[in-house]
Amino acid sequence: MDRLKAMQSFARVMHAGNFSIAARQLGVSRALISRRIMELERHLGFALLQRSTRNVVPTDEAGPYLEFCERILREIEREQSFVRYRDKNASTLKIVAPKSFGTLKLADALFRSGKDFEVLPLSGLTHMVPDAVVTERLWSRVVLHFRRHLGQAQ
Repeated sequence: MDRLKAMQSFARVMHAGNFSIAARQLGVSRALISRRIMELERHLGFALLQRSTRNVVPTDEAGPYLEFCERILREIEREQSFVRYRDKNASTLKIVAPKSFGTLKLADALFRSGKDFEVLPLSGLTHMVPDAVVTERLWSRVVLHFRRHLGQAQ
């Protein structure tokens, strides 16, 4: 049993007032909603709903359990929103530099600047290029770009 889906189904039935509307809102079958709630009741050891052919009546335990479910579901939504926000705003600093610059200057500067940020991916340190590959012109662009990002423009 997926308890979170069962809790979500239960909360939806409580707000909708019947299984059919809840199932439609969740995009699943009425039978699946019913099965989830029966499994949840079995897990809890008490009935949440009194079912009849015409309506669904909550038991005395349903109210407090609904509050619990809604609190849990809100926390999960908040956590998912945080992860989506974090992923959307995450970025990676990529630097192409000669190995000599990387070992002599870049590594220390990156680690010092990383203290100012909560998350700073440093995967680029393993992708240094040989000194001979970087021309003088490209080298000066890399250094200038790096200084600007660290607020050390000269």
